[in-house]
Amino acid sequence: MSNTKTLSDYKDLYKELLNVRESHRDTFENDISNSRLDALYICIRKAHSMNWRMAKKIGMTKDYYYGWFLFSTSTNSNGEELKTALAEKIKGYDLVISERQL
Repeated sequence: MSNTKTLSDYKDLYKELLNVRESHRDTFENDISNSRLDALYICIRKAHSMNWRMAKKIGMTKDYYYGWFLFSTSTNSNGEELKTALAEKIKGYDLVISERQL
């Protein structure tokens, strides 16, 4: 059985990532205790094994600082729950997740 993902798989994944982000915002952004935390930036980028042509077909955006990325978000929570949920969704895809404190 092949582990090759199609373009529609990546488009469905993008919709799932948006749902994860919205559910995280509903849970954590309204919590007043999170307002003192530093902002965190989470980015889902292409893995080195994926070529740029495939990244472009999928609909990734090219940024000169972060490279090719499919999805990005920021949060005022510590981001651990969000990063874990996003990492679980991208398992099996030719993608990597990174985070940076803003």
